[in-house]
Amino acid sequence: RIINEKILFIKELVNYFNIKDSKLKLETDKISESELLSLIKVIVPEQYDKFISIINDYNSYFLNCKKLNEKEIYPSYTLCMHPSRKCNLNCKYCFAVDNENLPTEEIDIELAKKAINFMVYNWGKDARKFTVDIAGSGEPLLKLDFVKELSSYCKNLHYKTGKEIKIMFPSNGTLMTPKIADYFENENNILLGFSLDGNKLQNGNRMKKNGEWAYDDSVQGINMIKKRKYGIAVTITHLNEDVDEVYDFLINNFKNVDAISMQVVREYSNSDVSFYNIDIQNLLLHYKKLTEKILCNFDKKKYEYILPLLLGADTFGAYFLRVISKGKIHRFRCGAGRCIVSVDNTGKLYSCSVENGNSEYEIGDIFNGIDEEKVAMFSHPTADFNSDCKSCWASYICGGECFVTAKKSRNNFYLSNKSVCEFRKGLIEICIIFAQTLLENYPKAYEYIIKTLKKRTFFESIVDSSAWAMGHYLDIKNIDYKYEDIECMLDSSDIGTSPENLKQVLNRYSKGFTFYEITDEKCMDEIKLPAIALLNRMDNMYYEYAVIKKVNDNVLTLKTNFNDDDLNVPVDDFFDRCSNIVGF
Repeated sequence: RIINEKILFIKELVNYFNIKDSKLKLETDKISESELLSLIKVIVPEQYDKFISIINDYNSYFLNCKKLNEKEIYPSYTLCMHPSRKCNLNCKYCFAVDNENLPTEEIDIELAKKAINFMVYNWGKDARKFTVDIAGSGEPLLKLDFVKELSSYCKNLHYKTGKEIKIMFPSNGTLMTPKIADYFENENNILLGFSLDGNKLQNGNRMKKNGEWAYDDSVQGINMIKKRKYGIAVTITHLNEDVDEVYDFLINNFKNVDAISMQVVREYSNSDVSFYNIDIQNLLLHYKKLTEKILCNFDKKKYEYILPLLLGADTFGAYFLRVISKGKIHRFRCGAGRCIVSVDNTGKLYSCSVENGNSEYEIGDIFNGIDEEKVAMFSHPTADFNSDCKSCWASYICGGECFVTAKKSRNNFYLSNKSVCEFRKGLIEICIIFAQTLLENYPKAYEYIIKTLKKRTFFESIVDSSAWAMGHYLDIKNIDYKYEDIECMLDSSDIGTSPENLKQVLNRYSKGFTFYEITDEKCMDEIKLPAIALLNRMDNMYYEYAVIKKVNDNVLTLKTNFNDDDLNVPVDDFFDRCSNIVGF
């Protein structure tokens, strides 16, 4: 079912197409822009206009490329911390074992709260979504009280700011009890995950302190979660190179899993679990078998079989998404130091959670902010800066070498690990062939994936502002309420909370509240303040709200959940571009 034809991949455009019987020699010929367009016009004329647009975007991007010292704004930010430095297991590949750089002290809850405030109000103040990653270097369930208090704090901060602040971590599952499981079943502010490497034999690296396998206890704990969705993180070593079997086992034996993330071990010593003990060609063979297994499910119209690979941090899934997102250049390996930082027990900040405590990765602290000189070394776009990556055809999909991998394996931030590159290039090639196979032979599956991902991207970019808007409105009117009660009463759907539902809930606190349609900007004079505006003219796919605080000289003062400061907007602009539905 996998096509066996020539595919031309254009690095600079992150694009490709089937050249079929063309005599062009792949990987050896360099062609000019005009030659490429001529080839496209002959082989895939229906894509000609699209390629013109992509080429123009590419030229514009590099002509107007931002300087490295300019601060970029990201849609979401992640703060990592190590609340637990202890673990009840003794996994062979654990990065925390014998890591002399990691702090011996665990971060306490008060400093953790200050670090979150720094993320929300300072470092990432222009974003609307935040993640607090407490995977750390120990088992989070050993600090369950910390987890609960942190989750409560993040929810209260969400109510106050209207911004999404989720907690994320994987557990080994062995400490799960019915009582703990019940807490997680009803705690939607925590993105729950588990660590498992496949079946019992494939989990040979995951051991208890007494040397026994942890598999049975982990599975028993995971199976206590019966209602909610969760992810599973897989570490690939020489014991579970058969990733096709790993994935199939997990998706068929854990019905609530919605994300499976398989990543190769980050260990480059001479130990038994080293990356160098992986047979790369055998691993790639099993990735090819995985694509065949996916197609077997597509034959049965089971398109959802692939989704857990695409909805987590899986390496194959990430590359496949980049491959089908034609024209998008990935110049960074990850967001380390830019939109991802890690905080230690003293408040110091590091570019990567794995290197928390390592002074070479230190970039500032939560009290004085990010040190721009220190963070500059992690601001280089590795796909362009790394000499190995510059000449690599796959670098704009790969994104370049990981700083930690480079440093650990070659003692240099900017040198690639050749063995890792061999694996990544081989996997990217598999992704390109798989994507082209879907496009040509499985168009319905391809369309299903594209639609699902567009929907996911849309919903990942929004935050339900209804409870926040109601709370802010009631605050101005000095009416007592509890955010938890408001959220329980609101009937929020995938597209937010409807004005009718919001009106029903608000009438429990402020009688007579209703929404009115404003026919022109002159009618705005009749609004009683404060008021809640449905931002229906900004996006009619989703219910989003703002609070009108006052009007002076035909200028509205607004409060939104996507800006920390008040916004001043002329009445006519607000009516034309933002809203004509106002409630008071």
